[in-house]
Amino acid sequence: YADCSGDDRIPDAVSRALRNLSTHLNTHTLKNWGAARWFECLIPIFWLYRRTHEAWLLALARKLRLQGFDWNRFLDFIGDCTQTWGRDGWNHESHVVNIAMMLKAEALVSLMTDEPPTPHTEAALAYLAAHHGTATGHFNGDETLSGTLPINGTELCGVVEAMYSYEWLFAVTGGAQWLDRLENLAFNALPAAISPDMWTHQYDQMANQVAAFPMSKQPFRTNQYLAHTFGVEPEFGCCTANFGQGWPKLALSAFAKTPDGIASCALVPAELRTVWDGVPVSCTLETGYPFRDTLVYRVTADAPVRFVLSVRIPSCADGAWVDGQPAAAGAFVRIDRVWTGTTTVQVQLRFDAHIVPRPNDLVCVRRGPLVYAVAIDEKWEPVENNTMYARGYAHKFPYCDFYIYPQSKWAYALVGDQFDVETHDFASGFGNAVPPICLTAQMAEIPWGFHHGYCDPQPTSRTPVGAPQSVRLAPYGHTNLRLTEFPYLPR
Repeated sequence: YADCSGDDRIPDAVSRALRNLSTHLNTHTLKNWGAARWFECLIPIFWLYRRTHEAWLLALARKLRLQGFDWNRFLDFIGDCTQTWGRDGWNHESHVVNIAMMLKAEALVSLMTDEPPTPHTEAALAYLAAHHGTATGHFNGDETLSGTLPINGTELCGVVEAMYSYEWLFAVTGGAQWLDRLENLAFNALPAAISPDMWTHQYDQMANQVAAFPMSKQPFRTNQYLAHTFGVEPEFGCCTANFGQGWPKLALSAFAKTPDGIASCALVPAELRTVWDGVPVSCTLETGYPFRDTLVYRVTADAPVRFVLSVRIPSCADGAWVDGQPAAAGAFVRIDRVWTGTTTVQVQLRFDAHIVPRPNDLVCVRRGPLVYAVAIDEKWEPVENNTMYARGYAHKFPYCDFYIYPQSKWAYALVGDQFDVETHDFASGFGNAVPPICLTAQMAEIPWGFHHGYCDPQPTSRTPVGAPQSVRLAPYGHTNLRLTEFPYLPR
């Protein structure tokens, strides 16, 4: 808020709050949530220290580290033993949001020590991907880590907190891989759990989510039978309070200052206005990414000035060219020159559709930064005065809860590896009625059970019950009901 508003009252308010916290910790040590998330306080501490350079702030940072949960030591323990992380019931160490937040802890600590910023983080992410990973690149967890089944579900708070962690990991390390991870969630998992008007959201999203009405027996380890329905405040209020940070912080990650210039980071339509060596400079990115494959930069300098424009090429690109010259994926292309007037830089990307293996002998389909899923026709049913979530506000349409019922077939296996790309006009990305981009593929109906209000983890049989047919796959983030992981039948 301080950075975006310029409100000059905030540094003093933050200082007084942190002094109060420091005194409080002398007699009331951290516990529970505070112990699990202590590193979050390093962010305002460092923010204030850069402005005041007061030594007591670093002393508070050290105090928090001493009293807080030692995630690095815990991760060393996980790596040295055979137990599966997250299989021993609810605890703070397996809580999916704590883990999403924890990913940036090591990098934040490295700002005040000589310790490396990411070895434990990288190891944790590899473990999470192998044992709890999802098709979108996140990890399953309805409150606690819950395995790799595409019906396990993952909490919306965990998505936005992981995004924030990846933003900090990039800011500290400069590694382009953190922006790839950020975009995986921003363009897939985040929009999938939120209605376009942002009045309703899910608590838990499922990769294979073929219905969203009350379950008679939930597949979740911790959450209840309505956690996957859309509402103002389903399950708990934390996601209602928390999911709104996702888009603004993504926008603030569009550009970054580097030692020798400007970096284009998260590839979203954005404009930067800054000053370099006393010269006013603007840089605008015009793009339809992730639905399109071109990036156009317009750099304007009021007078000749030299700096480096670093243009990020996402690692998911199968080919890339900057002003006609080949560029490597997964890295920044540095354009070092004297800028004057308005200069245009054009980036062309190539994305191919890929079949990606998933656990349980299933696959998913990715093209560029987008995961694709069988989009299911749907009927939304408004639910007013939902007694389970009666928390003192009126559940009246349109500000109520909603159940979603499937209206089309969904039980398919992918046949062959040929995909056609469909593009459509769009004005609002994930919010418009027709996806800006789709794939069509050959798929065959197969027997797949539906019980208790959700599809079975695996199909009943992988033998087709009919001839292959053309089926449209929509971007995962554009769907509310979907089948994302399915069997693959080579031709």
